[in-house]
Amino acid sequence: MALVIGKNSYMTLDEAKSLAQVELDSGSPEAKLWSELSDSDKEIVCKRGTIEINTLNFKGRSIKNKYDLKFPRLINGVETIPESIKIAALIQGLMSRLVTSGEYYNLAINGVESMTVGPNNVKLNTDRFNGIRIHEKAMVYVEPYIKKSGG
Repeated sequence: MALVIGKNSYMTLDEAKSLAQVELDSGSPEAKLWSELSDSDKEIVCKRGTIEINTLNFKGRSIKNKYDLKFPRLINGVETIPESIKIAALIQGLMSRLVTSGEYYNLAINGVESMTVGPNNVKLNTDRFNGIRIHEKAMVYVEPYIKKSGG
């Protein structure tokens, strides 16, 4: 399924490509991964990042009768998806892909709790893979829109 604003993504593929070009540090692992992905995989990254960012509680009012996602939403009376939310979703999707493609992740999800490497015993921390974790690089962009408890 293609990217649909408000249904499965906060951005179109063209928007994501433009944001990646402007916002990602060219030497970063995220930029390298993005450049290697097919358009189909880029759409998957956008969807995954959107789904994960969508788990947060945001300021403003969602438009539930019109959209499945928390954005677009009404912020100061205007229906919008702030660019920083799109950037956060893109970064989140890329970071999730990087984390889940690593050897450490593959060992942990297959039940490996520890292993011997040469003379050393290595314990894997599998707690870091439980639930959704919003990456720090993405959180910086969403922080101004997060609903504070009691507010």
